[in-house]
Amino acid sequence: MERKAGSETQLTVDEAILDYLIYTAVKAQLQEDYNPIIIANHLEMVDSFLSVFHALHPIHRAPIVVQFRLRLLQFCHVFTKWQRCTNMPLYLSNDNRKTWETYDMEYPYLGQADVMSLLETLPLFLGLSALQNWIQESSITELWMRLAAGYMAQAYAEQVLACQGDRLGLLDGLFNWGMNAESSRRSKEGSDNLHIAQMFNADEHVLQRWNDMKEEHIEAVSVSLIRV
Repeated sequence: MERKAGSETQLTVDEAILDYLIYTAVKAQLQEDYNPIIIANHLEMVDSFLSVFHALHPIHRAPIVVQFRLRLLQFCHVFTKWQRCTNMPLYLSNDNRKTWETYDMEYPYLGQADVMSLLETLPLFLGLSALQNWIQESSITELWMRLAAGYMAQAYAEQVLACQGDRLGLLDGLFNWGMNAESSRRSKEGSDNLHIAQMFNADEHVLQRWNDMKEEHIEAVSVSLIRV
């Protein structure tokens, strides 16, 4: 009985340490005085402790709040990498990639390239948003829809202007996240694809408002790029 109580206490302590390390790493990336060396140190500490945590608790899943913060850290890193065009890698060892994948992250390792594109960060943004919705059992708001549609429009413009991407093909793919019913049915329970589909299809009002806003942004970005 004492050994079990001691194990549970150790698990609680380790979860708190992991949560704090993730929190400080996220906070460091959001500071105005962005310091790649300090951020690299924070990421390395998270990675090192993930190894320890996984070794001590190989079959345990971290609480959903810790999982969410891992996702937030991942997104913050790739987004700031895009924003600042830094070539700083994500410190995530091969062993810990498995740990991240344990938390149903379908995009566990992004950031190999020296410069990220918004298109590469979009799956993490949507997955993070869907997980937050699922945790709170809430529906997406109009403010979030506007943010997401603007994100997609900017990613599309970046691909067309900077990467010479296929205009028509990109439009179909970028603005149809969660809209493919057949793909959603094939998604495994708890996966990003399923959560994203559920987020966009929560009810008819949400779906209709999203479709309207999506069309507005598609038209706006298409008209803007015709002039280029």
